[in-house]
Amino acid sequence: MSKKKTPQRQQGSRKILDDSLTVQNILSFADSLLEEWRPYLLTEGDMLLGRELSINRAIIHQLQNAVASRATTYDQLLKNLSEIKAENEQLKSGYQDLCQTYDGLKKLIYELSVKQKSHISTVEKLVKKLGE
Repeated sequence: MSKKKTPQRQQGSRKILDDSLTVQNILSFADSLLEEWRPYLLTEGDMLLGRELSINRAIIHQLQNAVASRATTYDQLLKNLSEIKAENEQLKSGYQDLCQTYDGLKKLIYELSVKQKSHISTVEKLVKKLGE
């Protein structure tokens, strides 16, 4: 069975999520929350529920951070896309100007070639008259 390779862009975004959502990060954050709550947890049941709640809180916190990071990246992407779109419009306008200039040059070259042909014909007639 062949493995599908994840495109480079997706690997980068997954790396950000993987870094922030590691089990070690979540558990260490949950442990710090539990230490803060420990004075208020009096019974063994309180401790058990406190541990579960601290893990849930840590997971929610990490997910919120990941979503905020994603939102920031998305906003930056939209800004970059609008800048690229504006630059693309400028390039398109410049290209149209170049096309018009090129068309003008082709027309000028045609007119010059017609005038040159006429001039050559006139000179040939004069040379023939001189030779007679």
